[in-house]
Amino acid sequence: MKKVVNSVLASALALTVAPMVVGAEEAAQTENTQTEAPKMDAELQKVVNRLNALGVVQGYGDGDFKVDQTINRAEFATLITRIRGLEQGAKFAQYQSTFTDVNSSDWFAGFVNVASGQEIIKGFPDKSFKPKNDVTYAEAVTMLIRALGYEPSVKGVWPNNMIAKASELNIAKSITAPNNAATRGDIFKMIDNALRVKLMEQQDFGVNFNFQITNETLLTRYMKVKVRDMEWAKDEKNGSEDLPLVTNVPVIGLGTLKANEVTLNGKNAGLGTTTYKVAESINPNEFAGQHVQVWIKDDKENTIVWMEGSDDEEVIMDRLSTFYFNDREIKDGKTDDIKKDSDLEDLEIELDGNGKTYRFTKDTQVTYNFKPYSDATKGLKEIISANDGYTFSAKVVLDDKGDISYIHVIDDQTLNKSKEGEKYGSKVIEKIDADKKKISNLGGGSFSKLEDLDEGKDFLVFRDNKPAKLADLKPMDVYSIYYADGKKEKLLVFATSTVVEGKVDKITMRSETDNRIVIGDKTYRFRSGATYSDNQNKDVKELNADTWDKIKDLTGEDVKLYLDASGRIRHIETTDGIDSRRFKAILTTTAVDRGSKYTFSVMSQKGKTYDVELTKKDLYDTDGKSFDKKGYGSTQIKNLLTPSKDKSDLKLLEVSLDSKGEVEKVKIVKTSLIEKQGTAWLNVADKEDEMVDKYEVTSDTAIFDMTGELSKDPVELKKPGVAKFKDIAEKKDLKVFYTVEDNEVDAIFVVEGKGLASKMFYGQVKDWSRGTDDTITLITKEEEGSGSKEKTIKLDDDARNISDQGIKRGDIVAYRLNSEGEVVIDDMIVVVKAANDLSISRDKVTGAALFGNEKYEVPSASDLEDAEIDSIGVAVVEKATSSKITYLDKDGKEAYYPVKSKTAYVNAKDIEEGDSVDEGDLIVVIDSMEDKGTAYDYVFVIHNEDDLKRQEGKDDAKKIIDAFLKQGGIEKEPPVDTDPIIDKSSLDATVEVKMEVFGVYTVTGKAVDGTEVTVKFTVDGEEYTNDKAVVAKDGTFKVQIAGPASSEDVEYTLEATKSGRDKESYKGTFKKKN
Repeated sequence: MKKVVNSVLASALALTVAPMVVGAEEAAQTENTQTEAPKMDAELQKVVNRLNALGVVQGYGDGDFKVDQTINRAEFATLITRIRGLEQGAKFAQYQSTFTDVNSSDWFAGFVNVASGQEIIKGFPDKSFKPKNDVTYAEAVTMLIRALGYEPSVKGVWPNNMIAKASELNIAKSITAPNNAATRGDIFKMIDNALRVKLMEQQDFGVNFNFQITNETLLTRYMKVKVRDMEWAKDEKNGSEDLPLVTNVPVIGLGTLKANEVTLNGKNAGLGTTTYKVAESINPNEFAGQHVQVWIKDDKENTIVWMEGSDDEEVIMDRLSTFYFNDREIKDGKTDDIKKDSDLEDLEIELDGNGKTYRFTKDTQVTYNFKPYSDATKGLKEIISANDGYTFSAKVVLDDKGDISYIHVIDDQTLNKSKEGEKYGSKVIEKIDADKKKISNLGGGSFSKLEDLDEGKDFLVFRDNKPAKLADLKPMDVYSIYYADGKKEKLLVFATSTVVEGKVDKITMRSETDNRIVIGDKTYRFRSGATYSDNQNKDVKELNADTWDKIKDLTGEDVKLYLDASGRIRHIETTDGIDSRRFKAILTTTAVDRGSKYTFSVMSQKGKTYDVELTKKDLYDTDGKSFDKKGYGSTQIKNLLTPSKDKSDLKLLEVSLDSKGEVEKVKIVKTSLIEKQGTAWLNVADKEDEMVDKYEVTSDTAIFDMTGELSKDPVELKKPGVAKFKDIAEKKDLKVFYTVEDNEVDAIFVVEGKGLASKMFYGQVKDWSRGTDDTITLITKEEEGSGSKEKTIKLDDDARNISDQGIKRGDIVAYRLNSEGEVVIDDMIVVVKAANDLSISRDKVTGAALFGNEKYEVPSASDLEDAEIDSIGVAVVEKATSSKITYLDKDGKEAYYPVKSKTAYVNAKDIEEGDSVDEGDLIVVIDSMEDKGTAYDYVFVIHNEDDLKRQEGKDDAKKIIDAFLKQGGIEKEPPVDTDPIIDKSSLDATVEVKMEVFGVYTVTGKAVDGTEVTVKFTVDGEEYTNDKAVVAKDGTFKVQIAGPASSEDVEYTLEATKSGRDKESYKGTFKKKN
């Protein structure tokens, strides 16, 4: 059986398509430019490709064959007609009248009629065909067996007899639901299986007739296909070595072969040496050097509609490791002892991935970098020499003795090579000029030898192992150029866009040829000649022994790694250049002398807090001299590094980080502060044009919110933050300082004012992750619109700091965003601890504790103030509407939480979006200080009373609920309804007399939903009333009471009650209806 050994991580495509990524680390593709049809499994994809190439099945225009959908009887009849070669006959049968429900205008009429004429399909007793009915599995195999001529041999009761025959012929195995509608995918598989079944046909006619199995199939008789496959070899008593051999493919024979052609040596298969066109789904390059099974459509183009490797031939995709000659390792690429082809029988290669050794023969066919060698010895000596110090990609085909019959080696690892006729590259693309056919390289240089060549004829382009155009290549793709058949004017351009992004966990510098970067659990290698940039590729440096220091301290740094076709690093780019490790900041705490170092805190222009611990040598004054050189003492340093809101003492700092993200330098920036307050600020701040006076506010302008309190001993700025210009430009209660540099606003300091801090949001933590951008996923509120939504938001710092703050999955947190839209980790507050895990263990209740209070105590006012919560409540839901959630308070009386359409519901137990609450739900409700309305903004469903009883038992469930409700929360008083529950002006009372004796007394009116209405009246000293209160619904009510008629006016009393409201009473007189 054929084996494709993908040792380590072999490419999905064969070596001869493009340089493989054999042994390459898995990497994330940075782009996906093509929308593809839903994926099929590999075997079904082969089936569909075959049938499509044969013209049997067709897709829906987007490449989708809808294999999971059903197929109707008319469509199936069409497929049967095609595999029987009756398509021409279908045209003539279009106007026949065979079935009552098949009209000549129907697109399928000809197919149905001709198949009926051949007795492949049959209708129903009422002479209908039911073309739009789904075809069942039983019907499908029945029609296939008729098409193959086997119906006369079928005995027994339908459909079991047909199903048994289908299994016997290997058309379909294990049909367990014969009357179910068949899927298109299953139908395609059955048809594909039927194609190679030998036909049965009638041999004698008249009284004595019999049927015999022939040597022909649907393919050979009706579809005119030449078949050369394993079954053919068996029937013809040939060996698999007699199958056609692929001797030329487009990437080797460019100029002699088109991209959709292949040359086969089929002498032993009766085909001669011929060049064939291949179907669109076939990649001929994949089969170079292999014996192949083929189906060839016998038409004017001689198209190969199916091609697959021999089952008996082993194909290995791997990397070269060590060469041996006469059982001794070849060192330094020296091959002087290998002189003639017979010497090759003593030459062996050990492969890098599977570790096995294979022997060459004097007949081994050798191809190197898409150039076949007529002199195998010469080719292998060149390969051995070039591979020294590398592990080139290799495709190896073994003969029946396990020796190498064919090898194609590709140099996909050397960098900066420029050997015409062999290889150019690898290089990194800086710019593509498709019109001039010029590729400019990152770091300088270009390749312009495509200029006078015709794309598609003189050169081919592949990107990520797929055919492409030169214009498809992108900046930062890694590319190499090879020469088809070694010809200088026939070029192959291979590019890859594989990029790995992440934080460097470890870097190991070993030698010129073996250095390693570890990101997560993946290791990426690089060697001398790779390139590096730390300023967004403005300056690109080649790495070698003299420049290793540029990257040896990359541990902890966020990087982009651009990989070559072998999966090795071709270029390294730090995602944060040196500029992003230097930023503006303000002091938030006073510097404290710790002996040799000073400690204090700063906040960056992005709102991130850094704790600083530096010596005087790393602290600099405005003149650029260190505090150490200036001889500053402890008191002087403390005075310089103390937070202040005074114009004379307020400091703007420039902070520099090392590669690990630690503060390595702090400098006081020389400023000239301009002060504006109140109306004066409004006069100079232009929100629309983003200007302050005549100076532009840019994306680099730092805007600091310093409106928090300055505490003393030691001095600390409380609640520092950052703001956006649009949020401060039109506020008139601000006191502002700003400083200008090069006609741009460098920094703005808001030292007085209210409402600058970004609002608090609330959400449940689902997870967080580390990567190029550390992120957190929360179930939270939509900023605009209504409801809850799962959101993944960038973090302002390392995600591991979330764990350091004790935050875990399932916690409900308060959080705010900085000016970059990132969650500020330092500002996160746990509002409900373990909201997804309310339970009891050993008589102790755990989970769903407000502010993490394990005693389930009512939260303090300061807790709520820190989290900017106006009110918080806990409850068990009694009932709920779109405007209120009703519950029982501690006294057992009904109370409610008002809600609104924009209230966000979160299913905290399952950590997912919600949309409502149910009776018995345990809930936490939150109303933020930002929204001063009466309705609550968030409702978190913690558990359900009935579920708890089933889960924990009745007694433990009560303990859990009691503990949960004990927290009580700090709630706002519900709004008091002062409007009457009955609209007095709407009351209408009538009496309709029946038979002069009885009266129907009716009172109608408008009332608040849920109001209970009772009416009483007296006739002849007898009191009448409605036995059961009428409940108002949809804003109205109607009470009807039967009683005796009265010649006098009858007065009534109406009483209305509603939970939580005072009783109302109204009097009136019934009016007589005429």
